[in-house]
Amino acid sequence: MHLIVECLGMTMASMTYILISIVAYSTTVVLPPLLSMSTPLYFLHVIVFSVLAFLTCFTHFRTMTTSPGYISGRSSFEVYHGSSSLDTEEVELVEVLDPESPDTSMESLKPIDRGISKGDSSDKTNSADLRIKINSTTSPAKRIEVDNLKKCNKCKAIKPLKTHHCKICQKCIYKMDHHCPWVNNCVGYYNQRHFILFLVYVGVGSAYSLLFHIVSGLYLWNHGGLPKDEKAGVLVVTYMVFFIDLLFSMFSCILLLDQIDFLKENTTTIDKKMNNKFEKRSLTEALSEVFGERKSCRWMCPFKIPGVMKVHERDLVFVNK
Repeated sequence: MHLIVECLGMTMASMTYILISIVAYSTTVVLPPLLSMSTPLYFLHVIVFSVLAFLTCFTHFRTMTTSPGYISGRSSFEVYHGSSSLDTEEVELVEVLDPESPDTSMESLKPIDRGISKGDSSDKTNSADLRIKINSTTSPAKRIEVDNLKKCNKCKAIKPLKTHHCKICQKCIYKMDHHCPWVNNCVGYYNQRHFILFLVYVGVGSAYSLLFHIVSGLYLWNHGGLPKDEKAGVLVVTYMVFFIDLLFSMFSCILLLDQIDFLKENTTTIDKKMNNKFEKRSLTEALSEVFGERKSCRWMCPFKIPGVMKVHERDLVFVNK
């Protein structure tokens, strides 16, 4: 399990769970008994909000504990040259070898089985010598030495386009969007899916809780207000949760719209600030690449395990020798 031990990030991530717990306590424990809700309606309310709260916490946990896509000295990722990383028929075997490793003849290299190649994959090259691995049944293998690729000045990792070095993580991350202290992790290639789902679920959950508190307040106002012995405590919790819900709703909505805008422009927060421009694409195509499959209701499932990192051939930056 990936976890960054950093004081500010750990504090803010813990604070996120504390705030969610406060909202859940007010929404499911404090207010319902005061509203004369029927038993079936009460259970339905508790189940709906509990599911939303669970999905919010789970996607936050997945974003925090999933490696964002580090590119280090022993990384391996696939290279494609089609229009989309999902067009697996348009990939070829590209192996980027460590120039310090023993020379390997190209005749001995065979496609490595990653669910794409139809050929024999029983003979596998030592993965410790590989930097990029792609399958092909039609094209001969290419060989690219690491020395010919652009590398980070700080960590010496291969640096495709949209790869940035994080000062907190001290590593290069492919498609790094930003380092988010609320999830104590960078948002990058592998966990952007979880981060987007977290924004969706925290937005829906906080909007549901906000609406519930507004309706509850109107109901109590029209029915004589709160009991005197519970008034002070309930008011404090209710007002606190109201503002938490309001902030969470606004926060998630703004960030989600930003993520959607960056995906349409085929860029990241960092590249946008650096004024790096890339070819635009449709939102469906962008989301299909982030979620790892064509348009599907499975996009909303937070349990999918990330596959092999895929880098477009044009994103490999070569240096002149």
